[in-house]
Amino acid sequence: MALSTKLVVKIKKLSFLLLMALSVQQLISQDAVSILRGKIGGLYSSFSGNFTIATAGGKVKAGKIFYQAPNKVHIKMSGSVLASNGRYIWTYNSSTGLCGKQDAGGASGGILGLLRGYIGTVRGSSLVFKNKEGFYDEITVKTSNGMVRSVRLKRGSETSTVSFSGIKIGAGMRASLFNYKPPPSARLIENPLNN
Repeated sequence: MALSTKLVVKIKKLSFLLLMALSVQQLISQDAVSILRGKIGGLYSSFSGNFTIATAGGKVKAGKIFYQAPNKVHIKMSGSVLASNGRYIWTYNSSTGLCGKQDAGGASGGILGLLRGYIGTVRGSSLVFKNKEGFYDEITVKTSNGMVRSVRLKRGSETSTVSFSGIKIGAGMRASLFNYKPPPSARLIENPLNN
């Protein structure tokens, strides 16, 4: 059965967050990316923390992220869960009772994966990446204390910002966070993005 448009949009938004949180595997624009890689050592271990997403329309959503290197993530946000054990990605929406389970497909992501094909420059404490042909025209990354603190995404005249706070690097986490089990009442849809 096909997923609703609203759920597909949520899956895409949560997938973006997953891409930000997964381990970083590829280099582009050597100088700026090398600098960024050197500033985000916390992404190569495990961490937990809070995040907020402020959209161009003024909406603000908050959530919690748990990450364990190299590719395990669990994100909770407004009745939704996105989790991955590196092999599968689960997205669950409590308001619809739907849970999608997607093969991860071995793709690497992370903030540097998102920046593939962008040209970067250093501006003070920020790194600014541009690509006129990319999904986002400009991506600005701020870091401190070994972690990404905010990512500003500009597409045309619209801008969204993901901010992180309360980050704890090296936090221990239960394996069950990443091997997500939806509630028994959830309707499970296997590989919805392959249709």
